[in-house]
Amino acid sequence: MADTQFAEFLKRKQSREEPGRHIDWEGRRTIWLDRVQSLVQQIGVWLQPYQAQGLLDAQNFRHSIYEEAMGEYGRYEALGMTITMGLETVSLTPVGMVILGGLGRMDMDGPLGKIKMVLSDSDQMPSFRVVRIATSMPGDAPPQNPENTGLSIKNRMASAEWYFVPPDNQRAMLLVNADTFTEKLQSLVRP
Repeated sequence: MADTQFAEFLKRKQSREEPGRHIDWEGRRTIWLDRVQSLVQQIGVWLQPYQAQGLLDAQNFRHSIYEEAMGEYGRYEALGMTITMGLETVSLTPVGMVILGGLGRMDMDGPLGKIKMVLSDSDQMPSFRVVRIATSMPGDAPPQNPENTGLSIKNRMASAEWYFVPPDNQRAMLLVNADTFTEKLQSLVRP
């Protein structure tokens, strides 16, 4: 009995992973890297007046990332930034694009903590709930491929915005802009 169930499991798995259902990791990674670079460059523009006055120093760096789910496309470098204010430094580091509840994530790390930013097509915190616990049974409808419903993941990534993830259970996230960024940046260093 167990052998039959396992064989059925393997057949379902194989049908879901056949070549026609390939995920374009290279294309998604290209869009992700573009979105990360655009954010880092925009932050550089926001900080430039302060850097010109010698009030802070912002430097870009390359950060190595490995995302196992992406297979051969999972090892790459992305743009990050360090922002030095006085004796303290805040790092803006890309985490990856294969995350729960978003289309990518970057972290701001400073002496007083960490703040997460997600690339998302909604300002609402994702809600997770168990819809079904049992495995599929013979005769069940095959699972839907989320990449074939609505906007493609690449289109969603291209049109998404960057948001700060709230530290508590608030439902709405905060859009990253010049004002919110400098406010969050201040919260990560001593006054």
